[in-house]
Amino acid sequence: MAIFNHGGRIVRALSTGTLVLGMAACEEPPSAPQKRTLQVVPSTDLKREQDRVAALVDAAAPERSAPMMNWDGYPALQSGSELTLSQLQQQVQALAKALRAQADSNPADVERVLGIRLPPDAKGERRGVTGKAGQGTYEWAVWKGATMLPGYRVELTLAPDACLDYRTLKTQMEASGFRVYVPTFGDDQ
Repeated sequence: MAIFNHGGRIVRALSTGTLVLGMAACEEPPSAPQKRTLQVVPSTDLKREQDRVAALVDAAAPERSAPMMNWDGYPALQSGSELTLSQLQQQVQALAKALRAQADSNPADVERVLGIRLPPDAKGERRGVTGKAGQGTYEWAVWKGATMLPGYRVELTLAPDACLDYRTLKTQMEASGFRVYVPTFGDDQ
C-alpha cells in the first residue's frame, strides 16, 4: 500500500506546480518602462574630466618607462647577381626537393641548394641577397623566426615586374612528385 501513498505525493506535487504556474500567468505585466533622460554634459566639463584622468595616468606611470618600440624593418640585403626567371624557377624547384626537415633550412644548406652566397645583412638579422630578375627584382632571405623554433624561414620575394609562371612551376613540381593542395573553399589555387 505504500506504493499508492508515493503516487499521491506525485499527484499533489504536480497539482501544486500547476497552481503556481497558473498564478504566475495571471499576474499583471509590469507597467511601461519610464523614459530616462540623459544628462547633457557640456564639452568643457568633459574635457576637464579627460584631462584629470590623463594626469592621473601620467602620474602613475614610472618615471623612466620605456617608449613604444619602433621597428623600421629589416636592413637592406646585399646585391646579388642578375638572375633570369627560369633560373629562379629552377632554384625554387631545387629548394622544394631539398627541404625535407626543418634542419634542411639552415642558411649554409640553402646557399648550397640555391648555388648563391647569402651574406648577412648589416644587423646580422637575416642572410640573403637581392638582385635583378627580368623587368623586376628578386630577394632571397633566410632568417630565424624565433630562437626557440627549429629551422629557419626561407623567403623569395619578387617585386613589381618579376613574376614566375605559375603553370610552369606547378607542372615542374608535380612532375617531381609534389601534389597541389586545393582548399575545400574559395579559389586559392
